[in-house]
Amino acid sequence: MRGENHVIRIWQVLNDKCYLTKSLGLGEALSIEKDVIICVMANPGCFLEEIIRHPYFIGLGRSTIKRAIASLSKSNHLRFVQDETDKRRNLIYFNGER
Repeated sequence: MRGENHVIRIWQVLNDKCYLTKSLGLGEALSIEKDVIICVMANPGCFLEEIIRHPYFIGLGRSTIKRAIASLSKSNHLRFVQDETDKRRNLIYFNGER
């Protein structure tokens, strides 16, 4: 059954997310923090507005995403680099060297 295979694939992705976040030391982190770190790892050099406007995060408030980013930054999971073209923007990267 096609629908059953789709559900099995979703379950595999959720397990991969769980494994990845645990290996990063984020096993006890909030779900939004896990989602944000995976988004940043998949899109290195993204900035806050890109994350906020991404369809996956559409139902979440700006402050919720900002708190998740701040928490990940405080735990040294994220680092920021000032954008060369727009000095008001900080590009967000996964900090593999914690």
